[in-house]
Amino acid sequence: MLASETSTIASSTIASATISSASATTNIATAPALPPGEEIYDIMGTVNMSYNWLQLVFEILMVIVCIYLLWLFYSWITAPVERERKPIIQSPETQAFRAIKRLKLSSIWEQRDIKSICENVAAILKNYTFDVYKLGIGAASTTDEFIPALINGEIKNNILSEIKEMLEFCDEVRYTGNTNNNIPQEVLVKKLENLINTRGWRR
Repeated sequence: MLASETSTIASSTIASATISSASATTNIATAPALPPGEEIYDIMGTVNMSYNWLQLVFEILMVIVCIYLLWLFYSWITAPVERERKPIIQSPETQAFRAIKRLKLSSIWEQRDIKSICENVAAILKNYTFDVYKLGIGAASTTDEFIPALINGEIKNNILSEIKEMLEFCDEVRYTGNTNNNIPQEVLVKKLENLINTRGWRR
């Protein structure tokens, strides 16, 4: 009787343990899902992903372009304003009279340096003749070159004689220093002004 009761109790205990184990397994299998929004981490292993090099290169290029545009804008802001300068065109008469005025305001006129004054008078006369009548080569021509050019250019005799007198006096002062036949500088410049004011040198 005691042995059968013990066997019955053991069988009952084993059955209860089996039922409890099965019940626990069922509870685990039928566990409710996680609420929405929850995430489970560290379930999968790491995944290798390639780096987005194209995006990096594009961003670098955009930075370079922005810097270049800023440099262009800064250069445009700081660049000096260039103003168009129109050339001033003056007539040969105006140029000659301006040269005479500068001569009268110079120190050689105040010091009555007749040699330097003669050099300026001869240069003004030769430049004016070249600009208006295209005779000679300007201030660089010598008297021996200038007078034949006037003769070939059919300059009137009274104009030609006046020019010869002026240039011969200036050459004598410049190259020999002889001032015996001195013409005052005021008279010399007045003769030059009269020649410039005379129109129609040719016959």
